[in-house]
Amino acid sequence: MIGPLTIGIESEPRREVQVVVYDNVKALRAAATRYDNLTASRKRRQRGLHADTLGICHRFELEAHGEQLPLCAIVRLAKPHLGVGMISHEMAHAALQVWMLDHPDERLTDSNDEPYAWVLGELVRRTVNWLHDRGVYDQLEGEDA
Repeated sequence: MIGPLTIGIESEPRREVQVVVYDNVKALRAAATRYDNLTASRKRRQRGLHADTLGICHRFELEAHGEQLPLCAIVRLAKPHLGVGMISHEMAHAALQVWMLDHPDERLTDSNDEPYAWVLGELVRRTVNWLHDRGVYDQLEGEDA
């Protein structure tokens, strides 16, 4: 496993997206299933909940002592599926969560989408650079990167 990387988004209030990269899809699916089953009752827990998942973004809103905490999404990725398509797809979910928390009464449209596009670009840029700096793409050469 690589990470986690926490990407801070300079908004008011500050938002954070955490990125975790697993060594394989099986580990990602197990982690995603554990996460989703944390809040489920014993009767509603499921095995194999993410049997087809190659990447996932868990979105949430956290509070402590009446204050909203900055972490609002966890993006889980797995080798060898670390191409820009997979990363940008999952980061689009995270960027939308940031948008929805920052603009709860607004609909995202082509006239107000610049902050969303900026956050999406920043999330993708920081994630790809982080993976590149750790030599992940060198290791994946010839695989489905």
